[in-house]
Amino acid sequence: MSPPSVYKYCFVPMCVSSTTKTPDKLFFSVPRKPELRAEWCVAVHRPPGLSCKSNCHCCEDHFNLAEDVQEYTRFLILKKNNMSSFRLSLKPGVVPHKFDCQSSWINGRRVSRRTAMKKLNLNDAPS
Repeated sequence: MSPPSVYKYCFVPMCVSSTTKTPDKLFFSVPRKPELRAEWCVAVHRPPGLSCKSNCHCCEDHFNLAEDVQEYTRFLILKKNNMSSFRLSLKPGVVPHKFDCQSSWINGRRVSRRTAMKKLNLNDAPS
């Protein structure tokens, strides 16, 4: 019997990835060093002040895996051959930079969910 996996979810606001909803996705640990963690929070539009003691993760959707991950080609070869994999790590200095889930962010400002819903309702209303 395999050991129970740890539940992980993406700390990026509005991202719905988790190990239960998307079990095949890769999750990377958010750095614990305060200055790096603050840099990641700014990059993902998250308020600063995330505790350095909390275990936070960021899913693969927010990275370009081929460019941002060390030894990614090796990982793909091992995965294809069903061989035991190794722990992937990001290259130094890489921060999350892809945010398709945050389509409600406009010009660095977040559009409120209520405003977004009003726009949807207006667009869906019959003419």
